Amino acid sequence: MLAKMAEPFTKALDMLEAEKSAILGLPQPLLELNDSPVYKTVLERMQRFFCTLYENCFHILGKAGPSMQQDFYTVEHLATQLLSSAFVNLNNIPDYRLRPMLRVFVKPLVLFCPPEHYEALVSPILGPLFTYLHMRLSQKWQVINQRSLLCGEDDTADDNPESQEMLEEQLVRMLTREVMDLISKWHVGRRGSREDFFWKKNWLLTQSH
Repeated sequence: MLAKMAEPFTKALDMLEAEKSAILGLPQPLLELNDSPVYKTVLERMQRFFCTLYENCFHILGKAGPSMQQDFYTVEHLATQLLSSAFVNLNNIPDYRLRPMLRVFVKPLVLFCPPEHYEALVSPILGPLFTYLHMRLSQKWQVINQRSLLCGEDDTADDNPESQEMLEEQLVRMLTREVMDLISKWHVGRRGSREDFFWKKNWLLTQSH
């Protein structure tokens, strides 16, 4: 699809420069209170549009459970419908989009699922998802470790903190932390502990801002 698009729209699904800077921990331009970033070029505006559209779709799905409660979790064949829509073509989703998907959609889906619906909804989703994420992250960490070994032998290795390799490595680290956080919340949620209650409360508080 992208190959058929005219310039500059071939990069419409790429990260915004502001996103890259935030991931790399680079200084951000100062904004006045209540000001929003200004996207000057057509490409920047298109990138921002797709980024916002993508995240809003998963925000809606993520908030459906806490908002609708039983009306959502008792939807017939919900797991099958989600697997055939939201979780299709994960290989085509880059790390910088997969991470917010896990954070704003999958995590609340797991956190707020009533125990009686775990086997019908959460287990059929998390089983294949965790298997896929393990395979994906294992391959990426293998590449990173091999690159580190080569860089250790090469004194002329690129130390530029803004390089594409540094960005990719940081994204893998952030995605790995997101997956580990999801696993821990899934494990605690199944036990129905007080810690699970506080996690739900904190999630609701963060979403209200």
